[in-house]
Amino acid sequence: MTQTDRLAAIFPLAVLMFIVLTATELPKTSFFWIPSTVYLYATIIAILFRRATQDHPRCWIIAGSFVAIFVIGGQVLILEQGIPTRWLDWGRFPTHDAADFLANSHAILTDGSFTSIRGRPMANATLASIWRLSDFDLATLGWIVSALCAVSLTIYGVASLRTFGIPIGVFPIAIAVDFIHEHLGAFSSEPIGFSVGLVSAALLLNTALRPTLPTYTFALFTLGLALFLRAGAMFILPFLLIWPFFLFKTRRTQIQAAALGLCALVFVALLHVSVSRTLTPDSPSFVNAPKSWYAIIVMGDEARGLRPDRPVRTEARWLQIFDDHPGLSDSPISEQGRLFMEILAKNALERPLSVAMGAVIEYGDQIGRAGLFRFIDNKAIRAVTFSFLILGFLVAAWQWRRDPLSSLIFFVGIGVVLSIPFLHGGENRIHAATVGLMAAGAALLIRRFLASQDWRDELATPSKNASIVFPATMAFSILTLSLISAGTFVLPNSFVFDTEKCRTGGSKALWRSGSSVAVLMSPAGRNGLAFRDSTAVETTIREWQSVADRNGWFFYAPIDVDLIRNANIPLSTITEPGALAIVMKLTDGSLARQWISPGNLDRAGIACLPKNS
Repeated sequence: MTQTDRLAAIFPLAVLMFIVLTATELPKTSFFWIPSTVYLYATIIAILFRRATQDHPRCWIIAGSFVAIFVIGGQVLILEQGIPTRWLDWGRFPTHDAADFLANSHAILTDGSFTSIRGRPMANATLASIWRLSDFDLATLGWIVSALCAVSLTIYGVASLRTFGIPIGVFPIAIAVDFIHEHLGAFSSEPIGFSVGLVSAALLLNTALRPTLPTYTFALFTLGLALFLRAGAMFILPFLLIWPFFLFKTRRTQIQAAALGLCALVFVALLHVSVSRTLTPDSPSFVNAPKSWYAIIVMGDEARGLRPDRPVRTEARWLQIFDDHPGLSDSPISEQGRLFMEILAKNALERPLSVAMGAVIEYGDQIGRAGLFRFIDNKAIRAVTFSFLILGFLVAAWQWRRDPLSSLIFFVGIGVVLSIPFLHGGENRIHAATVGLMAAGAALLIRRFLASQDWRDELATPSKNASIVFPATMAFSILTLSLISAGTFVLPNSFVFDTEKCRTGGSKALWRSGSSVAVLMSPAGRNGLAFRDSTAVETTIREWQSVADRNGWFFYAPIDVDLIRNANIPLSTITEPGALAIVMKLTDGSLARQWISPGNLDRAGIACLPKNS
């Protein structure tokens, strides 16, 4: 190990230790430095290792350094500072879509099934397993979700460094970090789909270096799994079934690979059907898709001047269908999927020109305005990265017959481009499962023009150490399948209710320090968050709101004042210590936001709620 390698290993650990020890003293905006500093750090690593070979231990050290600083460090800041993110209030209470995922996943444990219009049953099954593993502690849950992201990011980072070389391979890692930092610790489908999507990208890159039937088949399986966990650019899948004919040399192997890949995708689809029928038989599947497609038609109508007096949403556009059909939300959830499709088909047949105009507008946004990489907040970095992506796709189109890596990026590019009209929603978290492949497309351009003349020879005869990605990916995928299976067949109805009443006539509730914010007291246990006084809580709310207003981060969600109102107590009047918490009532398993007074707090995790709570 060289001195530079030792520096790369020690530096992130030192930074991580600094963050852990000073987390509560760092500026409130420190978490939001991640998108800028990750590219700076990648540039420094690229300079330090500009001539270094991609030895396997070195790749693990470098990939792990990104994880230590930006994923683990980011999760520390979220918990210790109570950072509100897109999906979290006070760094722990799920909000918006995440609150819905929490309710549905919790219903699996208590009722054995759930009903939802989101149509992602495998994600809910996975999250139900994580919720149970955390023992209903939201802080622990956040750590488990971030740990999955960290492991997958490390595997992907090693594959990227091995494929593109260290000076180039660090930048796909930075892009992946930039995408996931706003979803860290979130109880939603994005970090789950992102994690499985990254390991599938790692395996596809590894397959391009060392083509074998097992690696190709398992790569298709993991990518299919990722896209069913978090739906995205589905058209990538059929084009990757064509890839074997440019990956393998003999016709027999090509046909075998395509057949095995198809079988892998069919298995994932059957798994999705099995989980759906078991956990949520009354819910439609992927109903956000027709709602998003309807929004495309509406955009076309607006461009043609057909909606002069009716407003068109610029964000959360999948809700447009409810704006135009007010009674739709009152329909039973089991019927909404059919109604969405009927409305979509009727409008598409009546105004096909609006469909085409809406698709053109969406292409203009996603490609003309670099919307595919809108999650990169720095506009200059976004423009450069997106330019590399487009040029990388063009390079792949130019030499796709020459090497497996170029053909991989070429088919991924076709799949993403053809999927654009079907990915509408006003934002691009829908790329969670494929962001790793998109980042690899951006790296291909740099690799092509900065590599030595014998680059394709290097790809044809890579080091045998590259194969370690396969067992790492297999282990991660088996873990994911285990979580899905447990959430579907083992854990449903597993929570046993306790009907014993407290002496006050109220009911017992389960609470965890990591699921609470303590006011006027020390936090009860590890990862508990405390404010010294009630004024500090309200000051924190104002501080975060001002940060959001000043910087305009679109993903930013300030602390939800409804969290306070729903607790039925004005914090400004608090004179006694207590905790604002999410508790689970042991009588029926329901989740509720509660204010727990000190007399009802128990470090063993049991609270006595008043009779009228």
